[in-house]
Amino acid sequence: MNILYVVAHPDDEVLGAGATIHKLINEGHKVAVATLVSSAGARKDLSNTLSEDQAKAFEIMGVSRAYGADFPNIQMNTVPHLQLVQFIG
Repeated sequence: MNILYVVAHPDDEVLGAGATIHKLINEGHKVAVATLVSSAGARKDLSNTLSEDQAKAFEIMGVSRAYGADFPNIQMNTVPHLQLVQFIG
């Protein structure tokens, strides 16, 4: 089965479902991750290597494919719904 896990920020996939993603991959499923915001600017002490950290986590978990967008952080309600659907779809 192909599974797409959609998250707002880098590291949300690990914190929210890292173990589940790893388990699904070990069961033979293909898991991809779509990240809607390229940074998490509202977070205190944000890592300067967030995208590299995310790539390493994907490698450890076995994520087969990653998609990244640059929608505005903490302002997803300002993004037209169609733009989000077109990115995810």
